[in-house]
Amino acid sequence: MKIEFTASFPDGPESVTLALPSVVTASAGELSAFIDALAELRKAMAPIVSMEPTGTFEVAANAAVAVIGDAVHGGLMLAVRHPGHGWVYGQVPADRVPGLAQSMTKNACPPPPPPVRH
Repeated sequence: MKIEFTASFPDGPESVTLALPSVVTASAGELSAFIDALAELRKAMAPIVSMEPTGTFEVAANAAVAVIGDAVHGGLMLAVRHPGHGWVYGQVPADRVPGLAQSMTKNACPPPPPPVRH
């Protein structure tokens, strides 16, 4: 079963009106799909998801990733910005930080070349 709903922006992109059946029963997969659909709606709304995460994270210029040391658990907190889900936070244990840094460096693609103007 798919969660059926309709959505509209009657007052502009600042708010959304959702119409659902009065009772919805969903599996974990259906609920995940519903959350993804809601995230797509959120991407279309104003204001956009903040470019800055909540807290005192170190954010590189125009980056969608931020980090802060995790004094409670050790390691670091990693925040990733998604235009629909907002800032998603995860804890990286101290012993996994070097491997994460190495993996990110190894898998980073160079920026695409600038477009050629004719």
